[in-house]
Amino acid sequence: MVIVVLGLLSAVALPHLGDVISSGKESATRREMQIIIGAIVGDSQSERTGYENDLGAPPPDLEALVDPPEGVSAFDRFTGLGWNGPYLEDDIEAITTDAWGLDYEYDASARTLTSQNPENVIQMSF
Repeated sequence: MVIVVLGLLSAVALPHLGDVISSGKESATRREMQIIIGAIVGDSQSERTGYENDLGAPPPDLEALVDPPEGVSAFDRFTGLGWNGPYLEDDIEAITTDAWGLDYEYDASARTLTSQNPENVIQMSF
């Protein structure tokens, strides 16, 4: 009897478990993408100016949010210009991959950040 009940529970619960995991990964990816975009353009709630506000253009790649790109000047508090990062506290691996472990597609000229995950594509503009 116990085996039958466990079998029925697993038959009902397992299909929904995949949906719950997928939904959780999508939510985590969307939150992370919003944090990355906040680091790029600034976030008034955290009073961070953002890479773009400090340097006048979006970063060439996501790594520039953690480590200053070659040839970029340090922040000058009098002019308010220059690299004033790190704009994100995570390590570079954490910010360049989505919850599925796939690399984000970042396009500075199109001003988009995209997750090409197997469930559905998530694209955010900034």
